[in-house]
Amino acid sequence: CSSDLTAIAEHRAIYLPQGSYRISDTLTLGRDTVLVGLQPAETRLILLPSTPGFTDPSKPKPVILAPNGSAPVVSGIGVLLENDNPGAVGVKWMAGTGSFMDDVTINTSRTKTGTEQLYGLWIAEGGTGTFKGIWTPSESATAGLVITDTSTPGTMYQMSVEHHRKVEIILRNVANWTFYSIQTEEVGGDEATASMEMEGCRHLKFVNYFMYHNSGTNTPF
Repeated sequence: CSSDLTAIAEHRAIYLPQGSYRISDTLTLGRDTVLVGLQPAETRLILLPSTPGFTDPSKPKPVILAPNGSAPVVSGIGVLLENDNPGAVGVKWMAGTGSFMDDVTINTSRTKTGTEQLYGLWIAEGGTGTFKGIWTPSESATAGLVITDTSTPGTMYQMSVEHHRKVEIILRNVANWTFYSIQTEEVGGDEATASMEMEGCRHLKFVNYFMYHNSGTNTPF
């Protein structure tokens, strides 16, 4: 992680080749960082179980942070949150207009046992951008996509949000966003999981919003 932080500080464009990279602290992107991996199944940032700093759910801590006032590009990266990191967030995105995320996977250990974790992608505090081809299959996380407190227009294309413990998508105090072909997916055992929760939202457009179970349900809800 220390070498990644040094690279971000010293270079605008960074390519991460095929491999698994252990994360021990938040990777804070620069004002115009371009972070590109080979592809998300082969270039992965991994948070090992019980990583110090990521275990307090009252103090959410992201693996990748796009700060206010930045306009980074992130593409071809996978983020894996192993179990017992209840304060972990895959990506917290507060970046401004012109920022872009493409072909990114954010997932947890595929199990509903063990400690509950927080979010996959969290867009917050005026954050915006263009998001395309994001996948969050996270069985041990609370929610996959969370957007809070932003009215800056944003656009999301073809995001798949799957298998979270409580709700797939949370929108709170969000305005002026458009979502194209966003999908939520549950399996048997996820009957109590909601597809989306919205509160204090306005001027949102959804085009081709898919909500479904990929297999039969065991109990009604």
